[in-house]
Amino acid sequence: MGRGRDDSQRGEAEKLVRTEVRFTAEANKALDEIAEENGISKAELIRYIVDNRMNDYLGSIKFIDPEQGDEIRRDIMRLMNELTAVKTELRRIGVNYNQEIKNQNYILKRGGTIATGSSRLNQALLDRAIKQVDESMKKAGDALWRILA
Repeated sequence: MGRGRDDSQRGEAEKLVRTEVRFTAEANKALDEIAEENGISKAELIRYIVDNRMNDYLGSIKFIDPEQGDEIRRDIMRLMNELTAVKTELRRIGVNYNQEIKNQNYILKRGGTIATGSSRLNQALLDRAIKQVDESMKKAGDALWRILA
């Protein structure tokens, strides 16, 4: 985050004049948060905005309305729930895989043989988990694209 000249570096021609501006509590809070996130004072942020130089110093800032925010929050919660379900399913698959390997090792230690293709792991289960991850990642990408666009 670039930081412009501070008050001590301003020349005599750029002497600052004090003025009073009133904001709603919500707007004031938003200004405080943006200034804090970018490591500048609120006064400096307001000067950037008034000078139409905010993007030069703070980068691309996107504002969303409350309805968009609620929709995005719902989308993110749905994605988080899906990803949690995928994570749980993958853990189950991992447990099943570990059990299968232990069983095969036990059989081999006892002198038995293992026929190829006798694995109890279900390929359909793996395919379903992979498909679920792909779908969730596509939804996450679409939601992020809408947020950033």
